[in-house]
Amino acid sequence: MEKHVMREVCSMVGPDWGDGLFCPGGSTIRLGRVPLLDSQVRCILGIGEQNVISVKTDKVGQIIPESLEDKIQEKLNDGSVPFMVVATLGTTVRGAFDPIDDIADICKKYDLWLHIDAAWGGGCTAAMFYVVSKRQRDSTQCYSRGAEYLFQKDKHYDRSYDMGDKYLQCGRKCDVFKF
Repeated sequence: MEKHVMREVCSMVGPDWGDGLFCPGGSTIRLGRVPLLDSQVRCILGIGEQNVISVKTDKVGQIIPESLEDKIQEKLNDGSVPFMVVATLGTTVRGAFDPIDDIADICKKYDLWLHIDAAWGGGCTAAMFYVVSKRQRDSTQCYSRGAEYLFQKDKHYDRSYDMGDKYLQCGRKCDVFKF
């Protein structure tokens, strides 16, 4: 059922080749996003808390593109090597949508990776041209360790219905019914 509903959603908003999962809540969906915003993860990743730079936002919480470019220039001038910008389409608290076109232009100018966090699903409908990869297998490779204690190979049912291989929450119930 989840696969069918996801195919229908993709046929409505695109892309036709899309794929996805339904999740029980915000804390679960955050597992798949780039975790650079969580202070303890900054250190775990080895980039250090001091290497995650905050950028000024306006009164509704949108990144101010000029401030972003100023920060990038400032970091380049002091010998740092910026490599990524995280923008948001629909922040959880304020519902702010960052000016993606302006931010994308800045990222292109400085050859930076742009990650768009679509907390409210805004990225699916508003920015389909920012998708990093069009290959379906890319969505499952990060969880493809095949740990036998999590993903038994000798299941008594058709494994194509098992969404656990796509998701950290291996034994999850069907969240599609909520949709």
